[in-house]
Amino acid sequence: MDAEQRSAERWHPDRVRITPDQLVLLRAKRREILSQRLAQLEAHGRTSRVCLYGLNPVREQPARSFAAARAYTAGKGWRVGADRCIADRLSKADPMHRPGWRWVLHLIRAGHADGVVAQTHTDISQHLDEYELQLDRVGHHGGFVALVTPEAAGEAVRPQVVTAPWETRRGVDETSRTERRKGTTCRTLLHTAHLGGFR
Repeated sequence: MDAEQRSAERWHPDRVRITPDQLVLLRAKRREILSQRLAQLEAHGRTSRVCLYGLNPVREQPARSFAAARAYTAGKGWRVGADRCIADRLSKADPMHRPGWRWVLHLIRAGHADGVVAQTHTDISQHLDEYELQLDRVGHHGGFVALVTPEAAGEAVRPQVVTAPWETRRGVDETSRTERRKGTTCRTLLHTAHLGGFR
């Protein structure tokens, strides 16, 4: 399939191609693993045991950074052990170089945890290739990754409003721009009326 795609790109460079977003593909993969693992646990009559993982800025208290993950976990009915909140320092390093993430993998591999709950995928890795590798590692050990996101919580994701670059530079929002247009129109009409009126 990849060879065919490369061949088509080489011999037909004028064709429009849509490449799938890697993050969307990884989200689907993560959800599939999550639903399969939860179905297996439910079939055995077990409640999921999870650990909470996050990147912790230097001066922030860990309890605050895990508040959303705890609420999400409680809403799902999963159990979190007393010592299962694991935080690494805010770092761009490979996840396998972080002691906290290695401990998460150990807990899943040893059967002490069924999965891990993180705030976003960037807590695991900012690089999508590394993130995919970690999803594979967790899945290989029989675990799952759950993310605390509006989409995962069942809330509607609000579309983002894209502002034109010139509006961002000048700090003009949509309301003031509309008001400015109305003012210009009124001034033009008044100016026309003074010069001889409407005909």
